[in-house]
Amino acid sequence: MQIKVNKSNESSPFLQRWGKIARMKKILIYISTLLFATALTIGCSVKFYYNQLDLMAPWYIKSHINLDDDQTEFIKQRVLFHLQWHRHTQLPEYSALLRKAISLIDHSKTSGDIPLDTIELERSEHPIYADLGLLQTELKSLNEELAERIAPDLAELFLTATDEQLQGMYQNLESNNDLYRAEYVDVQEEDLRELRRLDLQKQIERWVGSLTPVQKKLINDWSEKFNPVSTRLLGHRVSWQQSLVDVMSQPISTNNKKNELIELFTHPEKAWQPEYQVLIDDNNAMMNQVFSKIVLSLTKRQKHRLIKKMRHLARSFDELAQEKR
Repeated sequence: MQIKVNKSNESSPFLQRWGKIARMKKILIYISTLLFATALTIGCSVKFYYNQLDLMAPWYIKSHINLDDDQTEFIKQRVLFHLQWHRHTQLPEYSALLRKAISLIDHSKTSGDIPLDTIELERSEHPIYADLGLLQTELKSLNEELAERIAPDLAELFLTATDEQLQGMYQNLESNNDLYRAEYVDVQEEDLRELRRLDLQKQIERWVGSLTPVQKKLINDWSEKFNPVSTRLLGHRVSWQQSLVDVMSQPISTNNKKNELIELFTHPEKAWQPEYQVLIDDNNAMMNQVFSKIVLSLTKRQKHRLIKKMRHLARSFDELAQEKR
């Protein structure tokens, strides 16, 4: 499936971030993604990475497009502006969310390595399921706030892109689609499930240490039940990219052009078909359940290690928020 390009279009390649993320989430939440995808997997380095964002973000963008001097300066200034806001408003919220999660885990009665049937739970059977869901909703809200704040600047940059930049972006988008297809679509379903199982187990072990047989079985059971959505995701991604092409095909003087770009950047999920959204919601529910069950099955050693790491990360966010830069 190829993107249909009108050679008179104008655009910019921030989109390549979407082209690389399986869920096609907004590049606009790049900072949040760095903090909660990178920080939550390597934890200890969050302060270093965050304090390098003013250099890393422009470098990342320029690695995908040969920006002119004016565009480069625009990116640098807007990144600095949004980082200041993010540091003093959202980082304290991240810290507060972590402390809520710590309290939830600390006060949960964990059982260690116990028979699976004693920790089986449906969505309404244990309060931890709903509590974790509320924390996820709060984090999603923070990410959406950041996306809405950055979207106008992103649209402005797109509107200054040249035809040459546009052609390079489309080529990169199609290359990224091909890579995603090779890694997640043109593979056997059992291989994909095994990849997801290993990835989830590795991430959890970084936080709690070696898993018990019960916990490994919980992850294995999840890997056998989640809904594979890679093919549908690729279709939605290409459709979203085509919508971008269509918007950029409008004359630069079109009044709605910037607003339509902002809408595309902040709400890509609006184009999802209902049946796809149902699968995504179901997968999220299953992931929430497996996390809830693992929390309830933590050994004392695992629980102590997890809380210690989370407290360290919360302190890091607090310290970053208080730094004057």
